Amino acid sequence: MDYPRGAADLLRGVGNFTSGSTLELRLAVDYAGDAARLSTRNGKLLTDKWFTGDNAFSKAAAVGGGLEVGLSYLVVEDATLLPPFGAAGTPSNLILSVLPLRKADLETQVFVDSAHWPTFNLAYGTVALALHSVQVLQVAGAVLI
Repeated sequence: MDYPRGAADLLRGVGNFTSGSTLELRLAVDYAGDAARLSTRNGKLLTDKWFTGDNAFSKAAAVGGGLEVGLSYLVVEDATLLPPFGAAGTPSNLILSVLPLRKADLETQVFVDSAHWPTFNLAYGTVALALHSVQVLQVAGAVLI
């Protein structure tokens, strides 16, 4: 993943994501497939999300995949995961992978109501694999006294 155009403006003033930060950045991935995985360039798996038939990001589209992960949390855990802020176009150390979902697996190995299946459009309608969107979400926090 590279920082998108305008990332410097988005990240300006966020600081270094210390525990006192009131702004959190999250990565929201909308996909169709068996699973979405976020790993480091050297292959260490950070998190994954398996197909469940539910997608909080696009209920209307009913595509079935939604992974949301806290970038702020990951950077606190390992500061080398993202390049310096403001370095638009600089590659990060994060790799996003989406694995294909075979229709036969839903028919024989995993039960998900067919009303919640993704669109199978690859390999003659037998495989679902799509990356619909990747968004950086800003979540602001406040302490109420």
